[in-house]
Formats: sequence, structure tokens, C-alpha cells
Amino acid sequence: MRYLFLLLTTAGCALASPIDDPTEGAKDERGHQASRSHALETCEMALPSETLTLEASAFGVALATPTEDGRALVQRYQGIGCDLDPVGLPIASHGLLGFDDAGQAYVFPAPAEGPGVVATDGEAIAGPESLVARVALSGEVETVVTARRGIWGFGVSPEGSTIWVDSCGPTGIFALTPTGLAPSIPTPDQAWLSAPHALTGADRFWSLEAESLQRASRAGQVEVASTADGGHQSGDIRVARCGDRACTWDARSVARWSDDGELDARIELDDATTRIRQVAGDDVGIYLLLVDEAGARLRFVPTEG
Repeated sequence: MRYLFLLLTTAGCALASPIDDPTEGAKDERGHQASRSHALETCEMALPSETLTLEASAFGVALATPTEDGRALVQRYQGIGCDLDPVGLPIASHGLLGFDDAGQAYVFPAPAEGPGVVATDGEAIAGPESLVARVALSGEVETVVTARRGIWGFGVSPEGSTIWVDSCGPTGIFALTPTGLAPSIPTPDQAWLSAPHALTGADRFWSLEAESLQRASRAGQVEVASTADGGHQSGDIRVARCGDRACTWDARSVARWSDDGELDARIELDDATTRIRQVAGDDVGIYLLLVDEAGARLRFVPTEG
């Protein structure tokens, strides 16, 4: 079995170098540089030390930082690696829940306290965690799902066509249709005991059961790997969406898995003072939200090319 192994230090890394080839400046269908893999380098950028949440997609990344009143402002960035540009107005929220390839953010709603911020609280029915709002790049806000007594977990597929939700209301995996939610993949029996989960496609739902990484599709649920093979040292292992693949991670390491359970990338920190707060990825690399005594940093590690 072959996979990419990366032992990372906490020293600052240079930003990705300019692309020096005939495709420089060319864009793909998402507006990204045409050369997506071979020109990317491991890089880091500083973040506000209180940064709460990271989500990533083929569009770029979304980051949530807290406000003084206990809410969170979400800012979207377009690009690849550390070449990221802010897009759109900040979004008022009570939490960032997802981010799709079209640059749409999924949040618990909140009112905007001032101008220049997208308000998302127009239809909250019983508190901020009873509704998930989808915010388009234009600033248009739509309700995705409601549950009067609370939503405990939520995620979205990269293309934004399918969601998973755990709530006192709709619970399961659903396709988003013009008329509402439609059941999609049958819900695995024990999936909700190990939230969070990850949807890496409309027909690929990942969950953890003890040390077993499970993948469910319309054909049923199968065990694809043991997280012990990912080299994790902690018992607190989580699963995250890394483009069209799944990542498992703990405070010190990240492993990325193919659909058939092959370990194809592994990242390990070597500085005991640094820990991983969150992990997300796209089709060419993995983003890590890192924290230590000095603050927070966003690190991008390319995994293709």
C-alpha cells in the first residue's frame, strides 16, 4: 500500500510560489488557477487567535470568529492553498456548519448588529439552533432545514445537493429538492452515536464506530478501514470531509482515506505545543486550523501532484 506521509514542524512555511508555466493566469470552471496541483506548496498564514471553525471546499475556505456578544462572524475566502481572497460580506451567525463548492455557507442564524454584515435570522422559529440557513455569494439567505426543539449536527456534500442532519425533527441523510427534503442514503444503524460525520458526495456518507471507519451508500454500509491504521494516538478521533475523500483526525495527526479504505495521505505534528483544532480539505489538499500559545494559524498541505 502506498500513501503520502508528511511529518510537519511548526516553523513558518512560505506561501505558494507563483506559477511559472504557460497556463499562468488561466482559470478553470470554478475561477481557480488552471494548474491546481503541481505548483502548490505547504504554507501557513496567521489567523485571529480566537478563530473557532474552519470549513473548506473547491471554492476556498470559510472561517468563523467569535463576536463580543457570543455569536460568530463567518468570512468566505476564494482560492487555493494560502492564496485566498475574501469574498462577500461577513455573515452573522451562531455557528458555521458547512461550506459547498459554490461558495455557499451553512450557518445557525443570527441578527446583524450593524451595516456591512449579512443578517441570517429572518426565519428563526425557536432559537438559533432550530434552523440552518444557506447563504449564497449574493447574500441571499434560504432556510435549509428546521427543527423546533433543536438541531444537534449538520453537514453538507461538496456539491451542496445532499445534507445530513441530527435533530429533534428531521434526522438522516436527505437530498435537497425544490420542494424540500427527500430521503437519500439509508441512515446507518449506529451513525448518530459518533457525530460529527462527513458527506463526501451525494452517495458517500462516512461515520466512526469505535475504531472502525464506515462508509454508507445506497447499496448499504461497509467497514472500509480501522482508524488505528491512520496512526492516531488519541482516543478522541473525528471524521471530516476532505474534498471527495474522508479524513480522520485527532489533536496531533490527520489521515485521508480513499473510498476503498486505502490510506493515501497522513500528516503528523512534531511539536508538542501545537494541536489541531479542526480539519477540512478540498480535492488537492488538506487545511489544518492549528493553535498554540502564540495563537492560531491556517496550514495548507497539498496532497496531489
